[in-house]
Amino acid sequence: MEHGEKEQVSLYLLAGFATAPQFLESFRGSLHGILEREGFRVRTSQLLFPYGDWSRRAVPQLWEISRDMRLGAGRFGRSIGGRRVVDAIGADWRPEPGKAGRIVLIGHSGGGVAAVHAAWQLLDLLGGPPSPVVMIGSPRCRIPEELRASVLFVYAGAGVGSLSPGKPADGVSRLGTFGGWRGFGRSGSSRPSAGASDSASAGATGAGEGGELGSPRSSAAGSGAADSAASRGAATVAGSAGRANVPLPEPEAAAGRRFWPAWLRDKHAPAERRGVPIIGKHADYFREREPYINELGLTNLQLTQSVVWPWLRERI
Repeated sequence: MEHGEKEQVSLYLLAGFATAPQFLESFRGSLHGILEREGFRVRTSQLLFPYGDWSRRAVPQLWEISRDMRLGAGRFGRSIGGRRVVDAIGADWRPEPGKAGRIVLIGHSGGGVAAVHAAWQLLDLLGGPPSPVVMIGSPRCRIPEELRASVLFVYAGAGVGSLSPGKPADGVSRLGTFGGWRGFGRSGSSRPSAGASDSASAGATGAGEGGELGSPRSSAAGSGAADSAASRGAATVAGSAGRANVPLPEPEAAAGRRFWPAWLRDKHAPAERRGVPIIGKHADYFREREPYINELGLTNLQLTQSVVWPWLRERI
């Protein structure tokens, strides 16, 4: 695309749990500057707090993030954080379908979950290609099929090419799950399996709860039961970690062979996941001063940006 033809970009950075008001400001300013230098027209760049900042009580924030993490793909219209993001985008701007330019959503921690859900709602409302979503140090949640190629999952850990990648250094990025069930059936048959199994587990769908931009699809008819189930296990975000990530052996899928339900731990994973070799852990992706400068003189913010920007540049 020629310099004069580059799209208008609206950039939103979404904070997670109990975040300081200016925590993401340096990263926002850095990305805004890169976009302008690359010739993009930046309509706006804003910080959003879908679950509140550090002035809000911690328990409600934890409950809301944990609830949103557990939503099935058929119920993203009921996402608390996602709905608030869409409301905030539509508060001072009502783009017409097909004329919104590119809306970029970058979420840290629980803000990454809200970003995925908001992108799904915006796709339903505005059409066009999905909004690019970057999840930085975020807990895992189910990524719908239509968004998987548009989501990048970034975690603190060894970079590309490392001889010993190990586990992510950021414990929050190990919480939750990308998994889902593959249903019972026979290979080569027309019987729906994986998608049908997940849809059934998410519940029936109906009219959604929308933001100011409109009313996105899919809200569970049995929302009371679902919310009750979420609240029983939602006292802490940590409750979503662990056993859900253990895969079962996948049966053979030769033509005509029967296969049994199986848990696929990456069934709803994003297409790309990348480690960034920062110094520190969950709260340190955007640090710019000592001791968060490596032996090459690169700050954590520069390292994070070096992973995020090349991926983002290809999608806007």
